[in-house]
Amino acid sequence: VQTYPTIKVIWVENGDDHLVLTKTDNIYSYDGLVEDLEAKIGELTGLDLDGKVTHSTNHTHSSFGTFSDQVPFYLGSDKFNRENFERMSMQIAEVAFEAYETREAAKIGVSWTRDWDPNNAVYSDRRGENDELRPWGDDAPDWIGGKDPWLGLMRFDTLADEPIAVLMNWGMHGTMLGEGSPMVSSDSGGHAETVVEEAFDEKVVVMFTQGSGGDQSPRGSDD
Repeated sequence: VQTYPTIKVIWVENGDDHLVLTKTDNIYSYDGLVEDLEAKIGELTGLDLDGKVTHSTNHTHSSFGTFSDQVPFYLGSDKFNRENFERMSMQIAEVAFEAYETREAAKIGVSWTRDWDPNNAVYSDRRGENDELRPWGDDAPDWIGGKDPWLGLMRFDTLADEPIAVLMNWGMHGTMLGEGSPMVSSDSGGHAETVVEEAFDEKVVVMFTQGSGGDQSPRGSDD
């Protein structure tokens, strides 16, 4: 084990409705898991959560995959195992119930920023062959190439401005260890979460959700 995969949940309620944001360190999500989570979390809370639960992953190439029954994706995640699926779903549901039980009044801030990593300190373009397509616009700086320059952020604070959680989104593959490594790892997304968590003096839930990571590679100091 290099870094053990985590389960993160942010529960949002506006007084009339609920939104349950769940995230795990896996390569893919699975619609069957989302449906099962709606049922399991609904049983634990007594709420109707049909259509109100999301599941995101950080696309690590070094984590468990037998929870997904999407046959075309067996190549990247292994074959489906019903026992592992049930265990994983229940663990996520239990974390979601903990988030539900510990809700408090909060403020939400949202930002959407471009060109935030100009020196490729965090991530970079993965393949140069398609750079001429310029998917991020003709006005994008030359250093971007095929790199998705956008960073999405949501921050959740108490009414007293104490941080509760941070959700961050950009495109970055989970391939730090490479295909030759046998170790389980949360990989680059989990490492990024750790860095942000350590920037706070108190415990804060930090959730990296994968963006358009297909053409983005992780960078960093490799230490």
